[in-house]
Amino acid sequence: MKDLSKNHFAAIPTDLGLIELRPYTAEHVGAQMDYLYNSPKEFLEGIGFDTKKLNDREAHESKVRDNLSKQRDEDFKSVVAELNGVAVAIVHLHLGDEANRAHFHILDSKSRHKGLGKPILLNSLKLLMEKHSLNELNIEPKSDNIPMNRLLKKCGFKFLGTCHYPVGPLTKAFEANRYLVVKSKIFA
Repeated sequence: MKDLSKNHFAAIPTDLGLIELRPYTAEHVGAQMDYLYNSPKEFLEGIGFDTKKLNDREAHESKVRDNLSKQRDEDFKSVVAELNGVAVAIVHLHLGDEANRAHFHILDSKSRHKGLGKPILLNSLKLLMEKHSLNELNIEPKSDNIPMNRLLKKCGFKFLGTCHYPVGPLTKAFEANRYLVVKSKIFA
């Protein structure tokens, strides 16, 4: 990964083109909303979303934009991966009292199964963990989300077992697999 941290982004060369990692900003909200409101219901439910909670795109988009406007640029907690200027993936970091968690979504369905997941996820996590001085965090996909679980194993994250993922603002409660990301082991 080529580090361009003074500009708060990094670049990863791939066979499909240059992936640029950038902090999630207002310019990326539309891509995230398209993912949430245009993806097939079965796909979203398969990864844990409660599609009944996705009923007002305009209000949701307004809330996200409002939250972003209150955030200082240097405090970003989400990274967007752009391929040829198009947002194709996002990694969200959730800092918690008990554990820090990350969520990864490939926004563009045409970018799935192309070998982009591992370099995007690893480099985004490295960027976020360094930014927030984290030594470890958890990733908790639905237990039956085979592609995500396969990706996390390919990345070398330690499987800790299953857990109960609680109801969230946009998610259902579900059984999840918990993986531990340890900065010193993964990013040595």
